[in-house]
Amino acid sequence: MVSTRAQTVSAALKHLPRFEADPSAYIRKDEEDDPLYLTNELQLEFLAYSRDVKMNVPNWVSTQRIYLKVWGEDLFGVDLRRLSLGEDIDTALEKRGNARAQCIKVLMAMMAWLRKVKRLVVSSEDATIDLPVPQAHPEQAKRVKAVPKESFEKALKELKGSVRDGLMVLGATGCHYSALVRFIREGSIEPIPEGSKDGVAILLFQHKSGAPHRVRIQKQALAAAKRRKERGKAWGSSLSRIDGRGEHNGQLEV
Repeated sequence: MVSTRAQTVSAALKHLPRFEADPSAYIRKDEEDDPLYLTNELQLEFLAYSRDVKMNVPNWVSTQRIYLKVWGEDLFGVDLRRLSLGEDIDTALEKRGNARAQCIKVLMAMMAWLRKVKRLVVSSEDATIDLPVPQAHPEQAKRVKAVPKESFEKALKELKGSVRDGLMVLGATGCHYSALVRFIREGSIEPIPEGSKDGVAILLFQHKSGAPHRVRIQKQALAAAKRRKERGKAWGSSLSRIDGRGEHNGQLEV
């Protein structure tokens, strides 16, 4: 398959005579490249891919939508194939403060999609390949993140229904909330391998990287996982979905 990298039919048709003359020798000339801009249409197409193909959780898709809009303003009129790491990207990031890391992740995801999925950008044109992602601050690495068992059990006593079941699954597996959401939406429960003595079942769901992920679970938490799965929706007011226009459109019910 050969791509003209044109974004409109009329632009692509300009290359048709040259391709038909010698298909095996056809190469898209740099001087004839159509500019690739971060338009609203391109943003929405990427968000649809992130939501429907990558199956990213709504919170992350919403974050991508927010920062893509920011990048759309910062890179207005700039050809994405000719981005300058210093002049364009670093200059924009200087204004982002604490949001710098999220801005970088969103732009890198967008450019990777253009490169690997859309085939509109080649590696030599992707300035984000050399863009370093900020590492966690040292104090974040030292911070105690575990919840004391006493506090966890006290919370369970005060909760009921789906919220309690969800918390039990998180406590039993050590998974993040986003992983629970992916399990509820498209995951499954598998039997434990024959001869295994660890756990009574396996939760199977898609990791945020897109790869299959399996977590063993014990009997009590398994019952909670089944109830949570049967209900089919994750709790929480922050879990909203984005429609085809990239807008918030309701919340998943408790």
